[in-house]
Amino acid sequence: ARSVRGVEHVSDELRVRLVLDDVRDDELRGVVLQALIWDPRIPAEAIEVQVDSGWITLTGEVKHQSESDAAFEDVASIEGAGGITNEIRVVTVSPTTEP
Repeated sequence: ARSVRGVEHVSDELRVRLVLDDVRDDELRGVVLQALIWDPRIPAEAIEVQVDSGWITLTGEVKHQSESDAAFEDVASIEGAGGITNEIRVVTVSPTTEP
């Protein structure tokens, strides 16, 4: 940009952030588990967390879509995650009718 006629100053504010920020998988998994445990919207015991090279995978079964969404939102806000796969299944139990 400096070579362009009329440009007097270039302000370079480029920042490089490594995807993993040196966070190890086990540390990242611990942070994810804490986030899930502290969120009252989520049955944390129903969700399993795996981390592989910074990529977080959520699995398990919940009763409501809002619980799966809340888990994803919590994890998406965590620094150091390379990405998230949400494989949480929403399993609704239909009421049984007695004869």
